[in-house]
Amino acid sequence: MTILAIDPSLRSTGICLFTGGKIKTETWAYKKDIKRIDIMSDLYWKIVNLYIDMQGVVDYMVIEDYAFSQIGKRSRGSASITPLAEVQGLLKGICAAHSSKVVVMSSQTWKSVVGWVTLPKMKKADVEYYISTTKKLFKKEFKTTDECDAYMIYLAFKMIVMKECRVTEGVKNIYKDLKEYLDGIKEKE
Repeated sequence: MTILAIDPSLRSTGICLFTGGKIKTETWAYKKDIKRIDIMSDLYWKIVNLYIDMQGVVDYMVIEDYAFSQIGKRSRGSASITPLAEVQGLLKGICAAHSSKVVVMSSQTWKSVVGWVTLPKMKKADVEYYISTTKKLFKKEFKTTDECDAYMIYLAFKMIVMKECRVTEGVKNIYKDLKEYLDGIKEKE
């Protein structure tokens, strides 16, 4: 199974690709002076190129949903829901074109599944702490918090699929989205 987990943003998108038993993480960061249309174009081609590298096979794209509590707070990088909806729509369109299953997961869901809490209003020291703690816990190197988050989204998805987590409302919603796949796993058992 090939899983592409994404922590999307117009400023810094975290990617975690799981395929062939290997995990690759990276961050695609953009400066503030780059136009939104140019960022969207770049995101599109980077994702399409990932699909090309995977010979068109990505079974699941797991996208972090918007953090509705942060919408409108300029300090968090998004003045409105529109740019976030545009990025999510772009990702869903690519999935549809390649027949991949899309799973949208809230940050609350993945944090509750992996038992992780981010630090509010991160400062540089907090970011370094977040990355070093994640490295200690998961024995994995990350360059940015976006990579950490994308990895956590992947890990939560894996735990949900393998039924290794507490069932919350968010997890129930993902189970509904994955019913056909999970039913196939039960039949094999």
